[in-house]
Amino acid sequence: MAASSTGTGPEENWQSLQAAMHDAATESFGTKRPPQEDWMAENAVVLEPLFAAKNKAHKVYKQRATRSSLTALNDAQPELQRTARSCAGTSSAMTSNRLQTLVTCGNCTGA
Repeated sequence: MAASSTGTGPEENWQSLQAAMHDAATESFGTKRPPQEDWMAENAVVLEPLFAAKNKAHKVYKQRATRSSLTALNDAQPELQRTARSCAGTSSAMTSNRLQTLVTCGNCTGA
């Protein structure tokens, strides 16, 4: 392929196009920010005791598989799951509200 009339070859043209696309995307969307704290870390105070209780019940059940140990495990698992889903839902709702506020304000970058 012949070089263009400006004296640049295909490689230089590609570099120029790539730089222009990158600059346009950065200007439009901004740069990537570090991720927000995840919902599990935000709710560690609530979830850690439930994880500990479930793990303890599981360990007891593995050591002695009795009806009472199975009942304790079956009680601990749904409590942990219910609380974890609630925490994740609350975090998702807060994220959705923040996004809606940004859209309403016309702020696409979140800055």
